[in-house]
Amino acid sequence: MKTVRPIKEVWIRQAWQEQAFPSKRLHTEGGLSLQVISPGIPARGEGPDFQGALLSFDQGPVVRGDVEVHVYTTDWLRHGHGRDPAYENVLLHVVYEHDTHWPCLCGPSGQLLPTLRLKPLLPASPSQLRSHLKNASNRHPAGVGFCPRQSERPKNPIVLSRLRTLGEERFQCKVNRFKLWHRWISGEELLYRAVFEALGYTQCRRPMLELAMGVPLASLRCLQGKEKTSRERTRQRLLRGAGLLQSVRGEQPVVSPSAWQVSQCRPLNHPRRRIQAMADLVASLGKRSWTDAFSEPFTALPPEPSARDIHAALRTLHRLWSEPIRSSEGPRLLGKGRSRTLVLNAILPALLAIHGKGRRVGRRVHRAAMLHPCLPSNAVTRLLRKTFLPEMRTPPSSYGIVQLGMIELMRNYCQAAQDRCPDCPLLKGSNDTT
Repeated sequence: MKTVRPIKEVWIRQAWQEQAFPSKRLHTEGGLSLQVISPGIPARGEGPDFQGALLSFDQGPVVRGDVEVHVYTTDWLRHGHGRDPAYENVLLHVVYEHDTHWPCLCGPSGQLLPTLRLKPLLPASPSQLRSHLKNASNRHPAGVGFCPRQSERPKNPIVLSRLRTLGEERFQCKVNRFKLWHRWISGEELLYRAVFEALGYTQCRRPMLELAMGVPLASLRCLQGKEKTSRERTRQRLLRGAGLLQSVRGEQPVVSPSAWQVSQCRPLNHPRRRIQAMADLVASLGKRSWTDAFSEPFTALPPEPSARDIHAALRTLHRLWSEPIRSSEGPRLLGKGRSRTLVLNAILPALLAIHGKGRRVGRRVHRAAMLHPCLPSNAVTRLLRKTFLPEMRTPPSSYGIVQLGMIELMRNYCQAAQDRCPDCPLLKGSNDTT
């Protein structure tokens, strides 16, 4: 019989992230005093719930590691984390209820895991707990975000400027990568591969790129005719190449079916739907040049385009990419938000790699990237905005490049294997604090 849990694990994760409990006298079940410098970064996908937490046990040195959160202590055993190498770096087990006589459990490498029980520190009933978590006054400064130096943050204009610089660096890294590709493949194949890879999101980028390389755009040209029939043929060819549809005799998939990580994938983000979306785009463009099709919104601009002209070109590019993608079975195969993300992360850097910044079209593409509007938020951008831009009510019109800067900051500094907090470009020389 399934046990009904009145307390949800997501509430305990929120309480830990926001440090929504008295934090001056924390002690583990084994009697160790605990100081939380940073609760860590909420993780995405599989693995520990928080990464890069900064903790001090018994007034000792600050250590950096992961934190796992459960409702019950024995959930660690039920989930098999003690045998999973992904949990080797866990320093603390945070639970609502400690339901074992052992003061701590063991990790994959035999390390002892101190256990912090939150039940005595939180309201007893579920309704009171939910109300407590909604009350901002209950949050400890260490839990407003995740950064131990967030009190040093500069004023909003300085934060936005530095994030924009990081975003420009990230965008240029994409351009440089695509320039290397362009040495060996045509502009059309470059755009095809760049879009296909971006459709893979974080978990399936590699198999998507392998599929694009194994079933190149040139091999799909012969399937193009009437759009309705060519769309179905293109879908079947790509799905067979992906190993997601039974192959015909003599044809082997170019990607192993086991390469697709779909265990925690939302149904609307399943690789099958993304591959169908790509097939629809290929069929809609037919035998038209991809380079010409995606460059046309910028070549049609007046000699001295204004910011409004650039935004109009971006809207045309978004429509060119998203309008052909339909699904008769239900929701759109690709939403408008994901379409905007693909334009900034894949199409614009690929076009700049093809045309070069020295040409007029290239300069317009680069300006379009710098003026790109806000992208759909994700866990990283929401967390960094909450931490470093809490007073900002409305993002600026060219917020897309700032969001790229947030991703760059998180991956290359906040989540770096080594502690790079002292080198943080966002907080360098931060004398003008809020």
